[in-house]
Amino acid sequence: MKKTLIALAAVAATGAAFAQSSVTLSGLANIGVTKASGTDARVSGGADGSSSRLIFRGVEDLGGGLKANFHLEQGIDLATGAADSVAFQRQAWMGMSGGFGEVRLGRQYTLGLMTSIGYMPSTFSSAQLRTGLGFNGATSRNDAQIRYSSPNFGGFQGQVSTQLKGNTPNTLTELALTYGAGPLRAALYTGKTKNTAGSDLALNGSYNFGTFLLAAGYVDQAGTNTGKGVWLHAGTSVGAISPYIQYAKNSDTKQSTVELGARYAVSKRTQAYVHTSTNSDLAVKTLFGLGLSHSF
Repeated sequence: MKKTLIALAAVAATGAAFAQSSVTLSGLANIGVTKASGTDARVSGGADGSSSRLIFRGVEDLGGGLKANFHLEQGIDLATGAADSVAFQRQAWMGMSGGFGEVRLGRQYTLGLMTSIGYMPSTFSSAQLRTGLGFNGATSRNDAQIRYSSPNFGGFQGQVSTQLKGNTPNTLTELALTYGAGPLRAALYTGKTKNTAGSDLALNGSYNFGTFLLAAGYVDQAGTNTGKGVWLHAGTSVGAISPYIQYAKNSDTKQSTVELGARYAVSKRTQAYVHTSTNSDLAVKTLFGLGLSHSF
C-alpha cells in the first residue's frame, strides 16, 4: 500500500510538471514565382524574401514568475522540399525569463537584424541593396550569442548581446534601445565587431496612423564592405488589400531602389502578395515576385 501511494504521488508530481510546460509548433509556408531581369521566371520558396520555416517553442513555468524557454527554427525551401543543410540553423537557443528580463544563449538573430529589417514593413526591397545598406548588420544571425533583454519600462526596452572569445575570435557586441507604445515604434542600434574598424549604427522607426503607415530609417555599416543610407516606406490598407511603396538609397555606392507591392488578406493567416522593384545600378535591374504565404 505504501509503495502504491508513493507511485501515485510520483505520477501526480510528474503530471503537475507537465501541466506547467508547453511545447508549440508554428511556422510559415511561403512560395511563389520570381523573375529577375536577364533570367527566366522560376518557382521560388519565399518569393517575398521570407523563407518558409518550422519553429518549435517551449516554455516551462518554474514558479515565482520565472520561466525556462527554448526556440528551435528550421528553414525549408518549398520549391524543392529541402531543409537547411544545418538543422535549426535559423535559430537554436535556450534561456530564462522573469521580472529581471530575459537571458538567452545560443544561435540567434542579431540585434542589428531585429532593429533594422525588423522595422521594415516589407522585407523584400531588393536583397542586394538591403545588404549593402547594412540592414543585415554585421550578419543576420550569430552562433553562441549571449543576449540580455531588459523588462519593458513604459514602452522602452534595452538589449545587449555578445559572444565569447572561445567561440569566435571576432566577437560581435551589440546594444539596442527600442520603444514601442501605441502607434509609435523606434529603435536605436550600435554594434562592434572585434578587428573591424568602426561600428555599425542604425536608427529606424514607424508610425501607424490607423489605415496609413509611415516608416523610415538610417543605417551606417562599418568595415571594408561598408554601406550607409536611408530607406522610406509608405503603406495603407483598403479593405483586405494593403498596397505600399518604399525607397532605399546607398549614399556610398549611389545605388537606389524603388519597390511597389501589395498584399491581399485571403484569411487571418493566409496572404497573397505581389511586388516589383527597380535598382538604379546593379546587374539585376528589376525583380518581380508573386506568391502566397500561410502562417501557422
